[in-house]
Amino acid sequence: MTPLPLDPFILGDNAFLGVNHRSRQEGDERARRFADPREVAQVCLLARKYGAGGLMLSSHARAGEFLNAIRAEPGLKDFRIYPNIPYIMKYVQKSTQSGVSGLLNEIFSAGSWHRQFATLARGGIAYLQKDFRSLLAAAVDLELAPYRRHPLPAVFLHNGLADLALGLGWTDVFRFWDELIRRKYRAEPGFGTANLPRMAEALARSGLKKPLIMAPFSAAGFHMNPSQADCEAAVQTGSFSLLAMNILASGSIAPEKAFEYVARFPTVKNFVVGATSEAHLAQNAALLKNYLVGVKIDQRK
Repeated sequence: MTPLPLDPFILGDNAFLGVNHRSRQEGDERARRFADPREVAQVCLLARKYGAGGLMLSSHARAGEFLNAIRAEPGLKDFRIYPNIPYIMKYVQKSTQSGVSGLLNEIFSAGSWHRQFATLARGGIAYLQKDFRSLLAAAVDLELAPYRRHPLPAVFLHNGLADLALGLGWTDVFRFWDELIRRKYRAEPGFGTANLPRMAEALARSGLKKPLIMAPFSAAGFHMNPSQADCEAAVQTGSFSLLAMNILASGSIAPEKAFEYVARFPTVKNFVVGATSEAHLAQNAALLKNYLVGVKIDQRK
C-alpha cells in the first residue's frame, strides 16, 4: 500500500496549543480562544476551504479533543492528520506531577485496555533491557492510538527526540523509524529537526533515500541551524524532501516576503503554515498560488 501523497499546504497547530515564539501573552490569548475544541474544527474548515489538506498535530494532551471535534465535522472527512510524535515531555511532566501511578493511568486511558496492556508490557520489558527501539515502538503505539481513525499521509518523529538521537549518533533509530512507519502504519516516515544539514547528512549515512524532513525555513533565518546559508545549501542538493515550517517566522516577516523567499527554492513544495483567521488563510492560499509555480492547492468555495 502506497502512502498518501503529501499535501502542499498543511495547517500548523501552534496557535491551538497556545504556542507563540514571539509573545507569551498572544499565545495565552490563543489558548483561551481555542479552549473549546469546536473552535479548532471551525478553523480547520476554513483552512480546508482555502486549500489546506490537513493538520500537523503534536501529541499534546489536548490532541484527542481536537481529533474528536474534527471527526464530528462532515466537511472534514477527507482532512488529513500529520502526527508529530512522540511528545516525550508529556510523559516526563505527568510522571513528575502525578508519579508513576498517574502516568500509568494516562497510558491505560488512551485506548482499549488489551492494546494498552500489550504496549505497556513491551515497553516495560524494553526498559529493563534498555532497548531504545522497543521503547520507541511502544511509545508510537500509544501516541498514534487517537489518530487511527484519520487518514495519515506521514508520521513525523518529533524534533525533540530526532535531534536527541542525532546528537548521540543513534542513526539506527532513523532506520528503525523509517521501517516501522512504512510497515505498520503504511505512511511516509518524517523526521523533525532544528538542524537541517546535519539531519540530512545523518539520514543519508543511514541509507535512507530521499527522506522527508520537517525543519524551519524562512527569509528571517528563524531557527535555521547551524545557519541560514547552510540550510539553503542543504536544500539545493535535492537529496531530501523538505516540509518547510516557520516560514512566517512567527509573524515577524510579511507573508509576501516569506513566500517570495521560499519560491527561490523550487524543490521546496510543501509547507506547514499557522493561521487562524479567514483573511490570513485566504492570503496564504493566494500567495502559494502566485509565488510557487507547480504547487497546486485545492481551494473549495
